[in-house]
Amino acid sequence: YPNYELLVRSEAVKLAELQSLIPRGTLVLRFLPGSDRLYIFAVTRSKFEVRTSAIQQTALMNQVNEYLRLLNNPNVYAGAGGAASLPAMTRFGTLSAQLYEHFLRPVDGLYERNLLIIPGDEFEKFPFHAIERQDRRGNVQYVVEFMSVDYLPSLSTLKYRTAMSVRTKDVIAAGNPTGKNWSIDYELRDIRSFYKGATILIGIEASWQNLQKARGDVLQISSDFSRGRMSHPLGALILSGGGTEGGSVEIPFEKLTELPVFPVLYLSNQLSEGSGLSTTHALVLRIAGTGDLFLNVWYGERKAAKFFSEYFYTHLANGLAPGDAYRQALLNMIRTKDVNHPHAWAQFFHFGIG
Repeated sequence: YPNYELLVRSEAVKLAELQSLIPRGTLVLRFLPGSDRLYIFAVTRSKFEVRTSAIQQTALMNQVNEYLRLLNNPNVYAGAGGAASLPAMTRFGTLSAQLYEHFLRPVDGLYERNLLIIPGDEFEKFPFHAIERQDRRGNVQYVVEFMSVDYLPSLSTLKYRTAMSVRTKDVIAAGNPTGKNWSIDYELRDIRSFYKGATILIGIEASWQNLQKARGDVLQISSDFSRGRMSHPLGALILSGGGTEGGSVEIPFEKLTELPVFPVLYLSNQLSEGSGLSTTHALVLRIAGTGDLFLNVWYGERKAAKFFSEYFYTHLANGLAPGDAYRQALLNMIRTKDVNHPHAWAQFFHFGIG
């Protein structure tokens, strides 16, 4: 692993070492909830400041958890309850604006072009890019609408050596190993609309043996990623057994670090139950050298994954850097009627330096 040495060093990492690695125009944020206030550590290439927000830890975490519950509530994102859904929808919008005030309003004056967030264990899977800023005139915008938002597993991972994408040419996509989800087939084959030479491994071909032989700039895996088993502490992904049609095997997640390093890796979790993908998985792959990792931290509808993939590859093929293609894909989804609620698009995170 290219970054193993950095993991075993015992000396402290100096902030100045990391600041020189922060891109110009980027503000890095790390949050620490205290008993009576939230501490916001803000770092740029030339500055280090600590701002605070006056909210108790218990109250903040209650709001965060309520926001996440409502985000995945059909009454909120689909209006499933009809008129009875209105209170839940209103509460969700209120929380979204309140959480912006707590997390980001104190650093409003430090923004430039990019926001790089270290979520930490406290705010695992919280979509900072989806909360809303309201100005004095009442205009409301999602954070990702006025600024790019990316994530890193930790501040020290700025030092990791990673494979970076210069110009995407070769795409490998694997998915639907059991052959039971035909919509994934359509999504993956559609990549050839943007990259005619893309290698598409579907059904019985979506095997571990074929992934080991794959080489390219981008690897996408659309399958089930499960967690919580003692035999696989990082969880496992489902791939084809390579034998009979419909046969599948569990591959421990850490086996992905044995593959040749892909500059861009997109993991699309299709499992609707369990804890799925997280910052921990991003850390493991960044240690292994992945430069840009895209993953969904909860499962939305298949429609959302299809739209994200279509928009992402459209912008990637047009020459945008992976982080920029990601942001534009989210902006496209926000403007697309069927997937414009944060439940659909906020699930997609970019771990990397935009």
